[in-house]
Amino acid sequence: MKWNEAYFAARGWVMLLPLAVLLWARMVSDHPIRPEWLIYLLAAAALRLWAGAHLGEHGNAAHPEATRLVRTGPYRSSRNPLYVANIFTAAGLIFYANALPLAFEIALAAFVIAHHMLLVRHEEAFLRAAHGSVYAEYATATPRWWGVARPKSLTKTVTEDVSDRVSLSASLKTALRRQSRNLLYALLCVFALWLAAHYGQARGV
Repeated sequence: MKWNEAYFAARGWVMLLPLAVLLWARMVSDHPIRPEWLIYLLAAAALRLWAGAHLGEHGNAAHPEATRLVRTGPYRSSRNPLYVANIFTAAGLIFYANALPLAFEIALAAFVIAHHMLLVRHEEAFLRAAHGSVYAEYATATPRWWGVARPKSLTKTVTEDVSDRVSLSASLKTALRRQSRNLLYALLCVFALWLAAHYGQARGV
């Protein structure tokens, strides 16, 4: 197994590192938590559900999977809206914890971004191999993270494929089912950081 394949397979475990740093820092910090930053988690949850509604059934395996190329909803403005949601979630947690100097908070956020950049590079290589020129055209038209797609006239076959249209009533149910685990993880992280803050206060930090 190549290193990028091994890294992708362990992607969830890698994210335990910044969480562990945050929990430790929160237990020894006397700064108050900043609940206003939870707005980032709400935005991330909304984006995750929106993307999940268009993505439909998908895997969460140790290797990339792509039986079809999704190009509707947030996938018109981003090739990786779920990863954007992950970064928003991490940023919200980091600044909600308010347990590190600003420079360290920024460094931790940069680690999360770098982590997802590695994942994207691995996934994009897989998608180019799986979907060939269709993905190449989509990648040319659509920003990797977020932005305005190029005019439809340049990418008609990519942006106007009627097979990509979904029934939102059915797909939202799928999104809730498929994305509920990630949403629960985010809530548990918020609760864990809140407990760590109260633990530090109880110890008189």
